[in-house]
Amino acid sequence: MTQAVLGIDVGKSKLHVCLLLPLGKSRAKSIDNTSCGHTELLDWLQQQQAGTVHACMESTGIYGNEVAEVLYAHGHTVSIVNPARVKGFATSEMVRTKTDKVDAGVIARFCAALKPAPWQPPAPQMKQLQALVRRLEALQQMHRQESNRLEAASAEAVRASIQTLVTHLETDMETIRQAIRDHMDQHPDLKQQQDLLMSIPALVAKRHNPLIKAFCARLEGRGKRKMQIVAAAMRKLVHLVYGVLKSGKPFDPEYAKAGT
Repeated sequence: MTQAVLGIDVGKSKLHVCLLLPLGKSRAKSIDNTSCGHTELLDWLQQQQAGTVHACMESTGIYGNEVAEVLYAHGHTVSIVNPARVKGFATSEMVRTKTDKVDAGVIARFCAALKPAPWQPPAPQMKQLQALVRRLEALQQMHRQESNRLEAASAEAVRASIQTLVTHLETDMETIRQAIRDHMDQHPDLKQQQDLLMSIPALVAKRHNPLIKAFCARLEGRGKRKMQIVAAAMRKLVHLVYGVLKSGKPFDPEYAKAGT
């Protein structure tokens, strides 16, 4: 191993890291998942004379985004990988103990052994779109929860209070939807990607996308369980999305079938 490797186990408030240095040396540290903590991490890497590291973390949510961008901005290589890959690697090592410190070590060894592809931060317009979409999803979840409470409420005062909040959430959702539409219109590249993705029957792919429908039918014929089929269909759909965006051409089910 010629380049130092940094495994990062990401939590909401803490980052547990494992640094693998050349000649088999390793170091571990826990820091706050804050801007100050990220600066502390950079200083610590310098103290360890690690040079430019290959950092790796799992794609488990938004809590690793900031540290990934900080490391990338300071010239380090960053990889963000599917947790299932790390879990499979841990199984191959027969790692049974699961703590934050152990997980960071597993991620570091995974990175050293498999050298996952480097990650690049999204463009500013994509980051803004992601933030808008996350906010819309949060509002939609709150709307569902309050709508369910409205159905169950019997006291008139309670129903009136819930209805006021539901109406407010509906207004907020429409405001965010309009902001998303405006944002897409202001960025032709995003608009083009949206049009390409809209060519794929995605949200109801199991029923309406002929390729996914046939794929699911084959899995059902092999006796796969429902959730296994759903997970496999989602992976297949991700490949279709990637292919459409990479080619710049709308989804063609006949062409897609030829490639399966």
